[in-house]
Amino acid sequence: MTMRGINWPMRMFWAVLVCCLVVLAPPARADTVQTHVDQLSKSTDYKVRLSAALWLARKSDVRAIAALSTALTGDVEHTVRQIAAKSLGSQVTPRTPADIRDRAVHALDQAARRDHHKAVREQAARSLKQLQALAEPVANDPGDGRIFINVGVPAVGSHSAPKGFERQLQSALREVVGRSASGAYFTEWPGQLPTKAQLRKRNVRAYYLGSKIDQLEVQTNGRQAEIACTVALHINGWEGRDGQQRWRANETAWATGSGRVTSGSSASAIDTAKVDCLLSVAEQITSKRLMPYLNKVASVASAR
Repeated sequence: MTMRGINWPMRMFWAVLVCCLVVLAPPARADTVQTHVDQLSKSTDYKVRLSAALWLARKSDVRAIAALSTALTGDVEHTVRQIAAKSLGSQVTPRTPADIRDRAVHALDQAARRDHHKAVREQAARSLKQLQALAEPVANDPGDGRIFINVGVPAVGSHSAPKGFERQLQSALREVVGRSASGAYFTEWPGQLPTKAQLRKRNVRAYYLGSKIDQLEVQTNGRQAEIACTVALHINGWEGRDGQQRWRANETAWATGSGRVTSGSSASAIDTAKVDCLLSVAEQITSKRLMPYLNKVASVASAR
């Protein structure tokens, strides 16, 4: 992994943040969600199921959530069940389909009350408590002084981007913001996006997080394929849906990341590798660069 230099302004200059991230995956392997779902549900090898559970725990795909819910109440190894219990607490969000969310909640409730291993019961209870907050999402009551992040629909500068990927990336970025914020930020507003007046009434500062798929190239060599991707993101002040973005000194940052993933050469393997590359780069940029920068901006603004 290599990083280009970062120049933080000392005075009222434009803040520019540029990074280069390289994401590597094992060669000639298609890390599909379904492959790991099958491993978790069907393999008789404990290590294979454990590895599959750890991999699925990093995905917000509904198939991953469903598989982990099943493993929580059915796997014979308590370590696998404990991983499932922990991951469900963060994987399930207000955007998770209701049937999948209910399935996860039911599995956690059963595990919290009936699992014969204490560590699994305790972890399931903690995750269940996290999910209980979904009944009253933060977005329905944006508290005074908090920060709203409007995560925009990504722009696609490459014709080879997977179909429907824009919404998938938008959802992933919302989750990254939520995990990085410790409750200080929120990304969902009830109904339509807020107006300038609504933001002022709630005493809510707002920012816009935009993203663009700049590059997505595939090179095949026999049974292998190499996917190169570049994602550009920016964050800046936002004045509501009747206002505009504020390109203002010390309140704007840009970040660009690039990655390469090696996979099998089948169409499904390449599509999966494209998604893995783009999501990994975008999530790394947001969590490691843009969110820390925004924390600095928010801290200075709160001290005024």
